[in-house]
Amino acid sequence: MVTAREQFAADILAALPHLSGFQPAEYRPKEGDPVETYAMVTDAALENDGRVYGEYAAIRVPMAHVPAPSADDCIAIGGEVWEFRVNQGAKLRRERRFPFWVLQCRLKGSVGVGGRS
Repeated sequence: MVTAREQFAADILAALPHLSGFQPAEYRPKEGDPVETYAMVTDAALENDGRVYGEYAAIRVPMAHVPAPSADDCIAIGGEVWEFRVNQGAKLRRERRFPFWVLQCRLKGSVGVGGRS
């Protein structure tokens, strides 16, 4: 018997291609095969903490397609590649927002060193 929670997750997964903001994406684990999925980039911003600067965002990916995100996994979406890592030595930030993971990522190649105004 399917629970209401399982049915909700299945309904959301089936609707992803039609939900505003979600785009086709490829989740590329550091180890293992890539996974075709849908993802949404939110809260994208250029940030500077005085030591490093770069472009960061929160990215939503379905838990059903990505059961266990790990550091240095990448997500290709909309012609950009985002890496699940904020900065070296920083805590990884991921939240469970069923049926999605919300991963704090940085745009690959956008990180620089030094203060910037």
